[in-house]
Amino acid sequence: MSPTIRTASIHEATPEDLMSRPLPRSAALQAPSQTLTGLSLGLFLGMLACGPADAAGHDALPPSAGASIRDAVQARGHGRPDRPAANPAPGSASSKARERAVSLTQQRLKARTEASDATEPTALLTVQPKDTVIGLSRHVLAYPKAWTEVAVFNRLPDANRIQVSQALRIPLRLLKYQRQRAEILHVSGAASLDGGPVRAGDAWEEGQVLATGEGASVQVRLADLTELRVMPRSMARLGRHRDYAAQARLGVKGFEGQIELQAGTVETLAAKGAQRAAPLLVKTPTVAIGVRGTSYRVHHDLLATTRSEVLEGRVQADLLISSEGGTPLLGDQGTRHQTGERQLQARALPARPDLSAWPAQIRQGQATLPLPGGQRHRILVAQDPAMLDTVLDLDVDGGPAALSLETLGLGTWHVRVQALDDWGLASQDVVRPVQVLPPVAAPVTPLQAGPQASVVKSSEAGVELVWPAAQVSGRVSYEVQLLGDAEGVWVLRQSEVTAPAWSVKPPQDGKAFFRYRIRSAQGNSPWSPIQPLGPGGEWRKWVPFLGV
Repeated sequence: MSPTIRTASIHEATPEDLMSRPLPRSAALQAPSQTLTGLSLGLFLGMLACGPADAAGHDALPPSAGASIRDAVQARGHGRPDRPAANPAPGSASSKARERAVSLTQQRLKARTEASDATEPTALLTVQPKDTVIGLSRHVLAYPKAWTEVAVFNRLPDANRIQVSQALRIPLRLLKYQRQRAEILHVSGAASLDGGPVRAGDAWEEGQVLATGEGASVQVRLADLTELRVMPRSMARLGRHRDYAAQARLGVKGFEGQIELQAGTVETLAAKGAQRAAPLLVKTPTVAIGVRGTSYRVHHDLLATTRSEVLEGRVQADLLISSEGGTPLLGDQGTRHQTGERQLQARALPARPDLSAWPAQIRQGQATLPLPGGQRHRILVAQDPAMLDTVLDLDVDGGPAALSLETLGLGTWHVRVQALDDWGLASQDVVRPVQVLPPVAAPVTPLQAGPQASVVKSSEAGVELVWPAAQVSGRVSYEVQLLGDAEGVWVLRQSEVTAPAWSVKPPQDGKAFFRYRIRSAQGNSPWSPIQPLGPGGEWRKWVPFLGV
């Protein structure tokens, strides 16, 4: 018989799982304080059921499990399938001690095994003539005490006897493995790893918790090249993240990854073609979503509601508190589970929102984008097309609504909009780049290309400059500049002349030039042509007056 492997995206009742799984609650237990009480009770009962953890950090087994195997093997020899040993004499002290140890171990493991679905990811091992219980415990299993659970899992009548050609199902979680490194690719906003700072390039290890604040997100790459994004206001723990390359004999070779979503949202783009020993699993306290290559989202909120949305491919959704078969979800389908529900149902995702009326450019002061009415929307705004550097994350209720970008400043922003249905399931993404431009200046009436030429009159007071009045509405004034000496230095200027005339005494040599322009609320006109001030004037050098 050639080795085979059975896999499914299904909860595995390890001690870690028992401690993290909330107890079933009645419909009345809905308040946050009651939820916390249920979780605490579940943790306490899980610790009682599983016993202390192994010193090496493996899945815990009862302390008596290792002793029962060790005592039995010492009493019966090597445990080789081709060398059966004689049983201890009935009624002897060693026989009674062995029976008590085995009974206690089996009782403690019974609830754990029954809680685990028959489709738990397993590897099939066919016993060979040279196999022994001790050898398999040391070389195949992650730690020797795990053999007791293998025996209970396979319902062996005698945990210390195996037969040649016997087929044994071994849960993947009990096999030897190598821990793998998940890499933090990008951090935007306030995020933490086990309560400390997190940066791009850091490693995310098994058991560590990533948390994101308002408007923050973290991009992660798993060992199988799956990319995972922990969205704003979320908390996710890295569960098993392992490689079973050393288990070629069992037909097991590849990666196993689990993400435990405690709150918020994770978006997953599972690597296609990756070699996995079991489907990639995203678990909430109530639902497990298993995939091999697809794009999907999983949400879990403070009311213990879990939602999952498949954007591409196929996933399997399993209810952890039920032994019934899972619910398959295809692309553009989703499911929701609320406290007290005993089954999962699939439905189509809502249609994408229609944003065809959105302009590519808007101006500050008018930076508002309409949203389709009659439906809720989830909106994410980022600085980059990959939506990594998020600056805005919000839900907009149904009815006439609009999205304002007034507070974001100038530049190009990438806006992702999802439509939400009555379950809270989100549609496929619609992403639009929108450029915010400076505000439009107040409308003005263009002035003439230049004032008409002025008229110069001489009088006893000096030289009077006269020009036509400006045909501009509102308050009007004029600015006059006078250039006088041979070096082209300004000797006089006059601003805020309210009448279209001005009298001035020219320099003694009479060689001077002047110009003027109109000033109004609509702006300034161009300067008038330069004219000599009286006879004998000549142009030498023009020096612009700075600050005009």
